[in-house]
Amino acid sequence: MASADERKTGGDSERGISSRRSVLQAAGVAGLGVLLASATGVPASAAAAKGRRVAVFGAGPGGMSVAHELAERGFQVDVYDRFSRLGGGVRSYVTPGGGTAGRPALPNTSGGHFFLPGYAAMPDLLGRIPTGDGRTVLDRLAFSSQGMLGGRIGVNGALIGLGIPTSLERIGEFNPAQIVQTIQGTLQLLGGFRLSDIPHLASKIAAWVTSGTLRRENQLEYIDLEYGFFRSELLSPTAHTLIRDLATTVSVDSPTRGINSLVYLTAIIDQIINMLAGRRTYPKSPEKVLDILTDGPETEVWFDPWARYLRGLGTRFHMRRTLTRLGVENGRIAGAEITDERGRTERVDADWYVLAMPPDRMRPLLSRELLAADPGLANVRKLDPAVESGFEIFFRDPVGFEGGQVTNRNGDQEWLLTLVGLSEIWGIDLREFGDGQAKGMLSVEFNNHPYFDTPGILYGKPLKDLNYAQAFDEIRAHIERGIPDGKALLDKDNLLGWRPHPTLSWTGRSGWTVPDHRTASAPGTTKYFPDQVRRIPNLFLAGGSTKTAIGGDNMDSAALSAKLATNWIIEAAGVREPHTELPFYGPPPELEAARRDDDRRFRAGLPHAFDLVAPARMPPPRG
Repeated sequence: MASADERKTGGDSERGISSRRSVLQAAGVAGLGVLLASATGVPASAAAAKGRRVAVFGAGPGGMSVAHELAERGFQVDVYDRFSRLGGGVRSYVTPGGGTAGRPALPNTSGGHFFLPGYAAMPDLLGRIPTGDGRTVLDRLAFSSQGMLGGRIGVNGALIGLGIPTSLERIGEFNPAQIVQTIQGTLQLLGGFRLSDIPHLASKIAAWVTSGTLRRENQLEYIDLEYGFFRSELLSPTAHTLIRDLATTVSVDSPTRGINSLVYLTAIIDQIINMLAGRRTYPKSPEKVLDILTDGPETEVWFDPWARYLRGLGTRFHMRRTLTRLGVENGRIAGAEITDERGRTERVDADWYVLAMPPDRMRPLLSRELLAADPGLANVRKLDPAVESGFEIFFRDPVGFEGGQVTNRNGDQEWLLTLVGLSEIWGIDLREFGDGQAKGMLSVEFNNHPYFDTPGILYGKPLKDLNYAQAFDEIRAHIERGIPDGKALLDKDNLLGWRPHPTLSWTGRSGWTVPDHRTASAPGTTKYFPDQVRRIPNLFLAGGSTKTAIGGDNMDSAALSAKLATNWIIEAAGVREPHTELPFYGPPPELEAARRDDDRRFRAGLPHAFDLVAPARMPPPRG
């Protein structure tokens, strides 16, 4: 999380970087604790002119973003990825041999990937990727006002709000009185609540959004959202389920420790308020946008055009290549070793090396030599993985809705599922794929709890313990119970078939596995997210699992990390190239007075002025 000192440099980050001094300040904005001169052991000028060859390992949003920024600045970039298709955890697939009569197979994706309305770094990149028809990828976004995410959560298929500011007018005078009516209406809609839930939730939302810097960094970061901050054990089952949904819907909660109380605030709510205040813009977007996705399979409409553009700048792509070793000599990376799908090894030599991969892919690379050169890399072992995957279901008729969420009243016994009507969002006719029968396609996405520990309503087991057929039985039962017309949608005459996402694997021997992991924002773990600049002077990191002011693993954090890594590489190489501009990511200035007041209360050991019904827990003393 950004510190109080880091806030002071927000003006430079908002205007962009034009000097070495402001580059180092911008590093502070993102929480980069290592200066280039101390990393190299010599003045930065002595580290200059080392060449422009860059090897980027990982072709997801982070790797492609850093390749983009560097290629536009004249660097020779080589991108390596272990998959056959670009996109990393965001990739889409086409199953070979899945079509008939000359049609391609039905599209297969890792799920609808949301661009939240508060994003700033990623839209900048999307607007710079030409699609070849006079448009950019930014023009290939589909906008929804249904509210699958973005400050809203679903119970029994009903989309509801929790009183987060939804207009600029509501930001300046934010207080519990403004949201009591919203909370009351929500609970009355659902039924089964206690009158005490209303002031409890209203005071919590008001305190959460207006928490000061000191409380954010020293309390919210170290307590979990569900029980530590919202004190859900004191709520009715109905209200508790609302908070359970809020804590799990972003898919970066730890399977065992939950999600810290700060990451949702910094990664989503702060940025939505910044959007409402005019600091975020998606060109051509309608008003009151809540959810944004690509208008077709991600690899085809986003990553393939991206690769074409970068190839035009000289970037080379090496697919089905897995990084297996980083050589270290005299405290620097001295070549890398990659392995192809046949097990053959190759050597990669570059001036600069960028790891754009999640912690679970980095851990096997942490050799004794690498950790001796940069002991801080060992911190990635302290980060928790998070699961996000799902299934696709195909129908004879259109799905009839863009999306929503399904859960039920007992959050401990029933699954939270996110449904995305991709056939309604993508601009393609599914009858041109497969055997020509499908008109509807529904992506069903789940996160940690249905997979690891929450029992289903049919078999009483989490998904990882079910067999192949049972998994779909449970998905079907939740949809039939959780959304209007769910039974008609899944009627045998309408249902054509289903299959797992590419990020979910099944074998009869090992059962279900999720080989691709996100990084959880468990309480107290943000400090372990690694900085982009390292003690090893020619090694840099990028991706959503690195430390940024956003504080969580998402696509905008990946894009921001790429901008930060690019600026450091420009500095290290000593080249005369423009630095990337860094958008403002701090807490909304409109709430500054409330945050300053809360800082005073925190110094005095007091709870937030609004948090009086069931004050948030203080974290245990830190050693």
